[in-house]
Amino acid sequence: MRSLVWTLLATSSAFMSSALGANPHHTAEYTAPSSSPRREIPLNEGWRFLQASDPANAMASEFDDAQWEKVSLPHTWNRVGLYEDAAKVGVHRPAMINKLQGPGWYRVSLTPPRLLSGQRAWLEFDAASRTAEVWLNGIKLGSHAGGFSRFRFDATNVLRVGAPNILVVKTDNSPPRAGSLTANTFPLMGDFFVHGGLYRPARLIVTEATHFDMLDHGSPGVYARTTRIADGQANVAVIAKLSTSDRRMQRVSVHASLIHPDGTISSRASTTTNIKPGIAIDAGLSLDLANPHLWHGTKDPFLYRLVVELRDSKGKLLDRYDRPFGVREIRLDPQKGFFLNGENIRLFGVGLHQDREGMGWDTVIPQTIRASLPRNAR
Repeated sequence: MRSLVWTLLATSSAFMSSALGANPHHTAEYTAPSSSPRREIPLNEGWRFLQASDPANAMASEFDDAQWEKVSLPHTWNRVGLYEDAAKVGVHRPAMINKLQGPGWYRVSLTPPRLLSGQRAWLEFDAASRTAEVWLNGIKLGSHAGGFSRFRFDATNVLRVGAPNILVVKTDNSPPRAGSLTANTFPLMGDFFVHGGLYRPARLIVTEATHFDMLDHGSPGVYARTTRIADGQANVAVIAKLSTSDRRMQRVSVHASLIHPDGTISSRASTTTNIKPGIAIDAGLSLDLANPHLWHGTKDPFLYRLVVELRDSKGKLLDRYDRPFGVREIRLDPQKGFFLNGENIRLFGVGLHQDREGMGWDTVIPQTIRASLPRNAR
C-alpha cells in the first residue's frame, strides 16, 4: 500500500492552481495598507434572551423583550456536571444545573454605520447550536443547520443604516430525533452534552461590492496549501473566490504574497480576471518559495504571513486577507505512522471538549482555549 501524502492546508484542501508571475527571490519589504477595506462591528453586547419554545411574534421588531434576561455573547443557557461537595473544588451547585435542550431566543438592537455607495452588509455568526433562524427587522434572512460552523447572511437590503435595527435569532439544540427540526443536524451523537445558544461571537461586516466571496460556507474566501517541497524549493497554491454585486462586469487583479517575519516578501504572484455580477469565480495563483523555512511543530513553529489583496482596474484596494501560514508536509505511512517534513513523529493527544465548568460551551475564545492547554501544547 502506498503512503498517503498531504501538505498543509491553510483553510482547505483540493483545488487547481497555475503559476502566474511568481517571483521567489523578491526581498522587498511589505507595506500594509493604512486602512482596511472592510469594517467589522462586534455584536456581542446588549442581547436579551429567553429559553422558550415559541413566544408569540418574538421575531417582530415591535415585540417587547424587556422581561427577557440580559446576556452577552458568547452565551449558552446550559450548565452540566458538578463535583461532590467533599472534593471542595468546582463552581457548579445543584441549583445551577440546566440540562434543558430545545429552543432559545435572542434579540438585540443595533445601529449600523452608513454604507458607502455599493457597499454590502453581512451578519456573521461564528456558531449557533444546533440550528439557527435569523430575522432582521421582522424579515427572515435565512436558517443554518450545524452546531460547529460559521455562517453569514447578506443583510444589505433589509438593514436600516444610521437607525436602530432589531436582530432576532432562534437557536435550537433539541436532540436529533426523527421528524424534528434537528433530525439530521450535526452533531448527531457523541459522548458529550450538546449545549445550546449563540456560544461564539457575532459581528456585522461591511465590504465593498466586489470582495472575497462572503457566501462560501462561512470561509474567508481564500484557500491555500503547500503543494510541493523538494530540492530547496516549495510551492504554495492559492485560490481566491471572488464575487461582485455590482451591476456591471468588473475587471480586477489578485495579488498574493508570503511575508517573512522580518517583513520582507519571500514570494509573490498576481493575476487579473473578470467577475460577472452574481457569479462567484475562482482566481488561482502559484507562489514559488526558495529555501523555505518549514513549520516543524513545537520544535520550530515558524510561520510566514499569507497576504492576498483584491484590487480594481485602477488599483483601489477592494478586499484583503491576512493569515499566518506554515509551510510543511505531512505524510501518513500505514506501517510507520506519522511523518512531519520527513521526520517520523509519534502522536499523543486527548479529546479536549469545548466546555469548561461554569461556562459551558461559551468558552470558545482563543485566549480562553489557549489558557486551558498544557504549556507544551500551546
